[in-house]
Amino acid sequence: MAQAVKYGVWFIEQDVDSDLADKGIRAIFNAYNGAGAPVGSLYEIELSELPDVELESPVVLLVGLDTEGLVQNVVVKDASDDAKEALTDDYFAPLIDQTFDDVLTGFDAQRADVDVQEIEDLRPLFARALPYAAIFSEREVGDDLAEQGIQKLIDAKNATGSPLGTLVEVAVDGFAATHDGEPIVLLVALDIEGTVQNVLVVSHEETERYGGRALDEDHLAEYVGLELSEDNDIDAIGGVTVTSRALNKAVDLARDTMRDTD
Repeated sequence: MAQAVKYGVWFIEQDVDSDLADKGIRAIFNAYNGAGAPVGSLYEIELSELPDVELESPVVLLVGLDTEGLVQNVVVKDASDDAKEALTDDYFAPLIDQTFDDVLTGFDAQRADVDVQEIEDLRPLFARALPYAAIFSEREVGDDLAEQGIQKLIDAKNATGSPLGTLVEVAVDGFAATHDGEPIVLLVALDIEGTVQNVLVVSHEETERYGGRALDEDHLAEYVGLELSEDNDIDAIGGVTVTSRALNKAVDLARDTMRDTD
């Protein structure tokens, strides 16, 4: 992926609508550099025909666009050996710095919209939660899960596309929420086996006296290594029982989500 989009480090998958899917678009990713700034988009396309090339079977291409929608690179992801010999850098050279036009797909590509500020806010947490993850695909959260407090389900892969685990953003009521405050929002990182890799705070309104101590990194680290088959027996901290129980609930919700959706 990084070959196709210059300076791309993070890739956030977007939805592909039916019109684009009918034209061969299999996946769309927005690309970000290491600082979280947008650097372009990546389109994965399956094509059965290409100009001046005889294809025995469809080819899959990765087409990188900059933030202006201009082609920066075209990389062959999957093709027969004969097709690979024909689809050289010289073959794709006329497309570089051009718009994504009829030569490839018969439509004008548009950069997929994404909430850049949200990505910017969460990027440091993603990096801490699963350090080797580079590709993130958000799953739809059903009504039942949303009612329980699950806000996001994000599948994470490394730069080569191998699954690393799942990030679960979950909101639970701590002490502050019982006094008209906002809930605690946590990001729980689970590996592909469902073992807790990290528990990180996204936001909260707990005070140091009433709940804040339960959100200390040392306490959150006690959840790391908790396997999917194990009972959650992390003890509540004296004096902040409400918040401590909320943390246990959040971690258990994330683990239950892994069981139910795996």
